[in-house]
Amino acid sequence: MGILGKKGIPAFLAASLMVSAGVFPVVAAAETPKQSAKTVNQASAVEKTNISKEQAIEIAKKAFPIPKDFTQQNVEFQSNWWGNGVPAWIIQWDRQNPPNYGHFQIVVDAATGSVLNIDMYDSSNQKASYPPKVDMTKAKDIALDFIQKHFPDQSQSIVYDTRFEQSTKPPLSGFVEYPIFFKRTVNGIPFEGNEIRVNVNGEGKIVNFGYRWDDRLQFPVAEKVLSKEQIENIYANRLQPSLRLISQWGPNTERKVNLAYMPQGLNQYDLGYLRATDGAMISVWGDPVQSNDNGLEQIADQKLGDLSKEANLSQEQALEIIKKHFSLPEDINQIRASYREQWGDSKTSVWEFNWESKQNGIAAGWSMGAVDAKTGRVLNYNNEYRVYMEKEAVTSPEKEKAKLSEQEAEKKATELLKKLHPDIAHQIYKIKGPMAPYQVDNNRIYTFSFLRQVNGVSLEYGGINVNIDGVTGEVTNYWFDLGNLNIPDKLPEVVGPELAKKKIMDRTDLYLTYIIPQSKQIGIMNTAASQSKPILVYQPRMKETGEPVYLDATTGKWTNRETGKPITDVQMIVDIKGHPAEKELTLLSKYNVFEPKDNQIFPNELISRGEMIRMLSLIENNGYPIWIDPGRAATFKDVQKESPYFGFIENAVERNWIDRDDVLGPEEKINREELADLLVRALGYQKLVEVPDLFKNDLEDSADIKNVGSAILVTKLGIMDVREGKFEPQGNVSRADAAVAFYQYLGKRNQIR
Repeated sequence: MGILGKKGIPAFLAASLMVSAGVFPVVAAAETPKQSAKTVNQASAVEKTNISKEQAIEIAKKAFPIPKDFTQQNVEFQSNWWGNGVPAWIIQWDRQNPPNYGHFQIVVDAATGSVLNIDMYDSSNQKASYPPKVDMTKAKDIALDFIQKHFPDQSQSIVYDTRFEQSTKPPLSGFVEYPIFFKRTVNGIPFEGNEIRVNVNGEGKIVNFGYRWDDRLQFPVAEKVLSKEQIENIYANRLQPSLRLISQWGPNTERKVNLAYMPQGLNQYDLGYLRATDGAMISVWGDPVQSNDNGLEQIADQKLGDLSKEANLSQEQALEIIKKHFSLPEDINQIRASYREQWGDSKTSVWEFNWESKQNGIAAGWSMGAVDAKTGRVLNYNNEYRVYMEKEAVTSPEKEKAKLSEQEAEKKATELLKKLHPDIAHQIYKIKGPMAPYQVDNNRIYTFSFLRQVNGVSLEYGGINVNIDGVTGEVTNYWFDLGNLNIPDKLPEVVGPELAKKKIMDRTDLYLTYIIPQSKQIGIMNTAASQSKPILVYQPRMKETGEPVYLDATTGKWTNRETGKPITDVQMIVDIKGHPAEKELTLLSKYNVFEPKDNQIFPNELISRGEMIRMLSLIENNGYPIWIDPGRAATFKDVQKESPYFGFIENAVERNWIDRDDVLGPEEKINREELADLLVRALGYQKLVEVPDLFKNDLEDSADIKNVGSAILVTKLGIMDVREGKFEPQGNVSRADAAVAFYQYLGKRNQIR
């Protein structure tokens, strides 16, 4: 969820944007600039409003108390605020009092005087607090009290939105902030377009809030709504899990891909909505979608030929291939030809070409193309910017009248792909889906998406696109993702689609809500549009886990997309609950610090040196994988690149947590002194603890401690304990012991830093 509201662009910023974009206002020196029609219309709209600027300011001040050290900066009138057809006054206050900054923006309906939007930020309430004094539960209470105080009427018709809480992990940093969202409810049903958001920090202070509410909206009465069970049956019957090759996220030494089952809804990318009254699938524009309007359509029923066998094409040969398939403008000039041994993430050698067209000596458009230097396969071509530059120059609507219908443009696109890819044409499918309404009304550019499918497997996002200019009939844009050539010919053993469907349904929530359809006019956002009528729908949503996940098609398990390892819900770990270190073990488990086996983490087992370093690395990186240069040489002979600890240990070397040596012994068990030394170095106090007699030494066994300063510091800070006056440097360290020490380390780290 984003920040509520939308600020106007200050004049100086607008001017700078114009200059940076190469657009300069031209005014005749001897003439006074004429007032534009837009300015006249805006002034006329202001005169017709029921609420004056002065009245709007007073309404805004009464709506919410503005702190005394905030200064009113700007008042703006918009005749069509946020694209919803509502005239509005936008009043802004600002505070520039270093180190405290802040802003207020309040939007008032110029017709009715109601407050449509409030957006506030106050940096003076941003304070470090770890462990936070206020948890999520308390933060929700603070937020609700705030809403009941300032918006008593609205507080009677809101419901807490759990999605943020479900998708986030407990904070590890000192600056803790909980965004608490409450959705507006109508007839007891949430409405996505209106909400109140309150951001509470770890001290319990409100640092930010947003309010969006539109009382003009007319909601349909919720009659004859299908039950959750009925809609689940309808959705399950329509759901067709599809096999996709997906890229593994995060820092990997190589571009890994995994085979996943993904739900295919309205089209290849969108799950769509189901109308609550009858279960009909509808588009984001609110229109019913017929079953034959979405899906996949094969462009050829057999292989059509082979690509050229000639290897290592010359520049001239590659250029001729592009000219064979695309109509380069006559007035275009080639400005660059580049040969790349490796194109992007692939290992393919490619010829790239760039062209430029000029009008009166000024650049009026650019084009580009790329050809596989070994096979002659055209990978991309783009002339769209030039087309749009020409379009801006068109003054007569008749000149824009399309010569091609959508069906004719689609045929042209498919014929192009057949010629470009005769060897795989029988494996290319058009992705069917409803055309955007604005494309129907303004068909200058037709957009078509395709994918390659082999044994039911395709890329996650298709990766084949063709745009056709409906006026000239030319191809304006073409793109082919080389990943389409990496789809394996032989399908590995996978779980069946029925099991995949069950797994997906188990994680899918069909959420009853009101939505406002997107505007059918291009460039208009109807996030709370009074001109549009809300629709009651069931929206399919994947339940949040706090991790990026996919359904592994080979194992049938939900898997972390960054690590490639199956996820385990902390609530499912059986040996944490009731443990003396339950709080600490639970927190670290949510950051993937442990690797559960059979829903157990074995908290009382002793940990190794590699595991200790891995735990600290993940804690310091908020649970995210560690990126290491793939060309990096291993520091230790016994921790090579294939080691599961390699990235973590090299990260520790870079951060000076451990010393360079020949061997590390990652599988050796650690002791308390080694853990203390690691934590001190992570705090950055390695040199400090080496100063003789700096700390009072009251450890009875200090003579047995090599780095006594480290032991004294971690005990004085309360990170590690003293046992009957002794530190016990050679004592064992279990996972639970390490979890407690790291938990205490977090609190001290944030206080110190």
